[in-house]
Amino acid sequence: MSKLSNQSLKSILIIILFAVISVIALISINTVNITTGDITSPPPAEDSVYSAFQSYKMQMRGDDPSKKPTEWFTLSRAYPYEQIPHQAYLRALNQAVAVRNATMNTDQFNAIPAGPTNVGGRITAVAVHPDNLNIIYAGAALGGVFKSTDGGSSWVPISDDVPSLSCGDVAVDPQNPDTIYFGTGEANSSGDSYSGTGVYRSTDGGVTWEFLGLPNSHHVGRIAVDPENSQIILVAAMGKLFGKNPERGVYRSSDGGATWNKVLYLNDSTGCIDIVINPRNSDTVFAAMWERIRKPDYRSVGGLSSGIWRSTDNGLTWNKLTNGLPPDSPTNGRIGLAISPSNPDVIYASYVDHPGNLMGIWRSTDGGNSWQSRLVSPGTSSFSGFGWYFGQIWCDPGNANTIYLGDVSLWKSTDGGQNWNTIGDQMHVDHHAMFISDQGNFMAEGNDGGFYISTNGGNSWNKCNTLPITQFYAITIDQLNPQRLYGGTQDNSTPRTLTGALDDWDVLFYGDGFYTIVDYTNSNIIYAEAQYGYLGKSTDLGYNWDIIFTNYSHGERTNWMTPVVMSPHNHQVLFYGAQRLWKTTNGGNQWNPVSPDLTGGSGGGNLTYGTITTISQSPLNADVIWVGTDDSRVWVTTNGGTNWNMVSSSLPDRWCTRVTADVYQQNTAYVTFSGYKQDELLPHIYKTDNLGSSWTDISGNLTDVPVNDILPDPDIPDRLYIGTDFGCYYSDDGGNIWQVMGSDHPIVPVFDIDLHQNQRILVSGTHGRSMYLFDISSTGVEEEPELITADFRFNKNYPEPFEQQTTISFEVLKSTHLKVKVFDVNGRLVETLMDQPVNPGEHQLEFKAQGLASGTYFLSISSGYHQISHRITLIK
Repeated sequence: MSKLSNQSLKSILIIILFAVISVIALISINTVNITTGDITSPPPAEDSVYSAFQSYKMQMRGDDPSKKPTEWFTLSRAYPYEQIPHQAYLRALNQAVAVRNATMNTDQFNAIPAGPTNVGGRITAVAVHPDNLNIIYAGAALGGVFKSTDGGSSWVPISDDVPSLSCGDVAVDPQNPDTIYFGTGEANSSGDSYSGTGVYRSTDGGVTWEFLGLPNSHHVGRIAVDPENSQIILVAAMGKLFGKNPERGVYRSSDGGATWNKVLYLNDSTGCIDIVINPRNSDTVFAAMWERIRKPDYRSVGGLSSGIWRSTDNGLTWNKLTNGLPPDSPTNGRIGLAISPSNPDVIYASYVDHPGNLMGIWRSTDGGNSWQSRLVSPGTSSFSGFGWYFGQIWCDPGNANTIYLGDVSLWKSTDGGQNWNTIGDQMHVDHHAMFISDQGNFMAEGNDGGFYISTNGGNSWNKCNTLPITQFYAITIDQLNPQRLYGGTQDNSTPRTLTGALDDWDVLFYGDGFYTIVDYTNSNIIYAEAQYGYLGKSTDLGYNWDIIFTNYSHGERTNWMTPVVMSPHNHQVLFYGAQRLWKTTNGGNQWNPVSPDLTGGSGGGNLTYGTITTISQSPLNADVIWVGTDDSRVWVTTNGGTNWNMVSSSLPDRWCTRVTADVYQQNTAYVTFSGYKQDELLPHIYKTDNLGSSWTDISGNLTDVPVNDILPDPDIPDRLYIGTDFGCYYSDDGGNIWQVMGSDHPIVPVFDIDLHQNQRILVSGTHGRSMYLFDISSTGVEEEPELITADFRFNKNYPEPFEQQTTISFEVLKSTHLKVKVFDVNGRLVETLMDQPVNPGEHQLEFKAQGLASGTYFLSISSGYHQISHRITLIK
């Protein structure tokens, strides 16, 4: 329950809208103190907690350093099976797309981008227009394809109409640059994204898309368009990640993607990860084949079938290359390929072994007939144990001896691979994609932290701070300062904004981020955690941290995403979920277990099964506490943890994602589940009115989609909100009918939602497209509050709505520097009307809308820390 005093709904929401637009027997815990680094710089090696965290990560990995990233994403959706049923996923996804399209422009809520744009997320593909370096395409792991027409300064999502936003590769037709190919399904063997749905093409620069087939290719490693014949397209298909299937290898189309032939196939566990075409003789093609498979308790990233193949007839027939290359071995893993545009006889291959160390770099100078080992420098010999996650190599188009290698760091050699140095050390780690211009000066690079550009051959790099592709696990709103948003993310720790601006986020803590809690009595007190429940506390707004709970120091099993919640009754009380429920009554200084093992025991494998996944204390009765586990168990106590009742015998055997205590009745709770149905009906949402003695399915008309969170509206008794793998939904009748929430919200997983009651704001934390805000205030005509700050008062704009132009009227109350700007609904600047010192008095500005499309725009007026925003409507 919010502790805020009642304020005007719209006045606070307007501040947030402007910010959107503008850019843990009694045990004592030993604490360690740290200072948070900035958003781009890695923490110093001598930092005590950073060192402690690195040690912690290695203990979590045990003898398997390749546990990065985790299989949590897939396993939570596949449980109790080994893999997600692909056809069930495709069917549900198509249904969700159809429902969204049917409600376009008619749904009650608008999704407003909330950022961050300057934190970033995993980039998996980069493509650039061959004749215009300002036109760039970036593919995000679960965010789809973005396009920039100004050299990376601003970006627009262009693939939101494609069912899958999991990006494997993006390719531009070199003869027809407006033709773009989008291969869905990330191919980096990352367990935290969905399979793809096939290959798509746009012939108008990304405005519209058509499906070209290959829906069971699952993960696309590369798309290569013949530079001499646009009708010939080659696709590297990796196939299933968590299983075997025959739809893998090299596919070829000779009719522009209308039909496909599988031209290179080895077996049902070997796919193609990379393809390069000789730029001067497109009959010569090279393909890297990779044998790999992942299971819940096993990962094989190498095999006898891994190797390099060559075609000399434009991909119709293939021969395996062996002369000088590593001999067949069960440890041969991922292979990356690069061919020199300036001397196509020079080809490079990077080899990674099983379990993921770099085997070496090989080079051919005779078109692949023979190969020589080149890597002799130390430092690049390990890939940190998960080279299967990178495994790519690139060659400078103008210099056959200059090559780059993607790793945790980015490596460069200027002597054909004999000696190596790191470059771009100021960039985020884990490098996946690169483009190099013909002259070698302009470079575009994608990694786990976003998109970077160099204009001096890699000597320095600039991050693009306008890409909303952060992958959130959990989010929270500061209840005292609702413009302050926090969240834990994949690869990018715990970002937060203090101002609410899209591009004004910094990063707290370390590792991958998960639950974050802001004390509802003191915004300076923050709790944040890294993977497997590495929990920290800050009392100075996140600048310094104490570690207050770790699982390995207590012998507890914890989940990749360990739940931590604060009691709504006492801000000093927190609950932490391992296999037992832990409680602190003094803000994390000491902890007690308040339950036995509430799971079925450890399941083993890469994920520590047998853990609590969700905790909820009734806001009406502190003795009523609910928990759910990753092996489908739901428990409740009515005496604060002295006794526990398992109440899930009639519930599905699926991963329990959330239990939420009701805000109206203490005996009522809601529970949600992940997973997809196999042959049986699989509801995903249940409600109890009798402390779990019985449950009612309230999935209603909801499609077969994993549901990750549920919140009852504290002001509207029958309204419920849910976050699902296909976006957000709401119900106004207690779950009988579910409706899409924001048809402009992309169809991406939403792992967490949060609500600010007083200000009627709902926040969606997506795993791939950052955050979105929803205004959930009651509908109806309301008198708009006076828009006034200490520096100025906005009077009105007239006419409103307007057709050609509108006059903006405001009063300056004291001399100040005023900025007046207009933005579109995606947060892009349309026009700056004023940016100058102004004196007190009445002022007017004219906004002329020539060349703009009809729709909603936002007028922002700001001076220093004072800011307002006003919605204006253009009608033509």
